[in-house]
Amino acid sequence: MKSFDAVIVGAGFAGMSAALQIARANHTVCVIDAGLSRSRFSSRLHGIFGFDGDTPHGVIGRARAQLLEYPNVTFMDDSVVNTEGRDGNFSTILKTGQVVHSRKMILAFGVSDVLPNLPGLYERWGKSVLHYSHQQGCEFYDRRLGVLQTSPSSVQKALIVAEWGQVTLFLNGGVAPSPDCLDILAQRGVKVDPSMIGKLEGRGTELSTIVFMNEREVELDALYVSPQTKLNSTAAEMLGCEIEDGLCGPIVKVDEFHLTSVAGVYAVGDITGTSRNATDACAEGIRAGGSLHRALLCGLH
Repeated sequence: MKSFDAVIVGAGFAGMSAALQIARANHTVCVIDAGLSRSRFSSRLHGIFGFDGDTPHGVIGRARAQLLEYPNVTFMDDSVVNTEGRDGNFSTILKTGQVVHSRKMILAFGVSDVLPNLPGLYERWGKSVLHYSHQQGCEFYDRRLGVLQTSPSSVQKALIVAEWGQVTLFLNGGVAPSPDCLDILAQRGVKVDPSMIGKLEGRGTELSTIVFMNEREVELDALYVSPQTKLNSTAAEMLGCEIEDGLCGPIVKVDEFHLTSVAGVYAVGDITGTSRNATDACAEGIRAGGSLHRALLCGLH
């Protein structure tokens, strides 16, 4: 049985950033890493000052190595099977059977993308089937681009992606946008294709062709998808944190300090619905780590 000032569930950008703030404030911190970072599917990170073009694995690996230089930081490569308690006295049981106690908790376990069930899509996710245009758009500038309609917001996604190249909005048999939306799409030069998609093809992780159910083919270099998401852990529910519906799936409700509805429990990163990229996640981790430190400093357990 081990005790810490703080336990962080998740070792992505948000969790690592929070751990660094807590460690430098001379508090003991345990980071539980289940290896489910959302960025693990991406080949490169972009739009992050000082790390543009680096691999997610490389950045996270360096962060972990730097954190381990602090004697008050512990990493556990494990996952949470149960967690409970109240502010000042939390108990977390891991899959390996280990039990850790903490005064505070930060939930940073992230989300998983629920991808459309299209052959050839999963193996290209993060490489040529993409999510965030501002992070990966430049690499496909002036190429043949597509947006897969998954929700009404896909129209906005198509309008944004049109900044980088010629775009087709693939309805995949779904409901057509309103006439007003179709007019706006046309003004931006966005084509609309209503046909049902059968599969994605290309060499390795590259995308070259969309094959429709009627066997018609369209050449394409990148396809943007905005999938629904699911929480990677039930730890928030176990602790009694309030969960609400976000734009893409369930999220953990937090206040401006990233404190959840449960005293002593913070949440950061994708699970809050406010993080859009690694920089956002880092900022949230820093904010939550500082808030946690102040709570400990003021004697709030």
